[in-house]
Amino acid sequence: MKERLAIVDGLRSPFAKAGTLLKQYQAEDLGALIVKELMYRSELKYSDVDSVILGNVAQPAHAANIARVVALKAGFSNSISAFTVHRNCASGMESISTAANAIFAGEADIILAGGTESMSNIPLLFGKKMTHLFDCLSRARTLSKRLSVLSSFRPSFLKPIIGVMQGLTDPVCGLIMGLTAENLAKEFKITRQEQDEYAVESHRRAAVATTSGRLAEEILPISILPASEEMMLLDNGFRADQNMKALGKLRPYFDRKNGTVTVGNACPLTDGSAAVLVMSESKAKALGLSVLGYIR
Repeated sequence: MKERLAIVDGLRSPFAKAGTLLKQYQAEDLGALIVKELMYRSELKYSDVDSVILGNVAQPAHAANIARVVALKAGFSNSISAFTVHRNCASGMESISTAANAIFAGEADIILAGGTESMSNIPLLFGKKMTHLFDCLSRARTLSKRLSVLSSFRPSFLKPIIGVMQGLTDPVCGLIMGLTAENLAKEFKITRQEQDEYAVESHRRAAVATTSGRLAEEILPISILPASEEMMLLDNGFRADQNMKALGKLRPYFDRKNGTVTVGNACPLTDGSAAVLVMSESKAKALGLSVLGYIR
């Protein structure tokens, strides 16, 4: 039987609704802030960590292997092994599963795992017509040819492809994530009433955990850019006063006619980052480290 794995420390940013307080941060910068602070608070040295594994969905073009970029920005040396994993909504959890497998296989003793995302910065993309125009323009060598290419431009070419919607839509079956939720609600007979009740309870629990100070123990306050004079201390996605009456007024968003999923009982688009330090139970005991919890 494999021994348990110990999570000895963890930290996260506040979680912000996309387009709000953390929109000025790229995903790798959010990740680096959390990883650097986690290592600062930990009893471990940078050299104790064998690998950094981070989950990320949007994969920014300027930081494709975002785990590597985060590790270097957070202060790890160039020799650190760092790679990114992707399992859509479960990418952060996959980083911990991957860390567990590596430790069980004897490939590492201590791994920093986590996830980071800036849904605010998922880009708008040019469509095929505008891309083709740019391509032709770059190939035109004379003024007359450039003018000829430009004369073919139409305002409709500028209609963007919304990156976050494209990313949340399966290219094989064509369903966006919200319609998958609708299908699951139908398959398992989860009513609109049950979904709204679950949402209200989720908001209530978040509010209680926040007002009691419980969540503050795991959150690193983040400066609000560009001025950096104010700090984001807590999550801003929940509503302490959320109620069934308010949710009941919302129309279905994905299946307008027969649906049950609304913007009130679905998850929001969010910016944030989190990280944990993972090792075997025996390693944690040998180092005399306290344990937050175990992976069995």
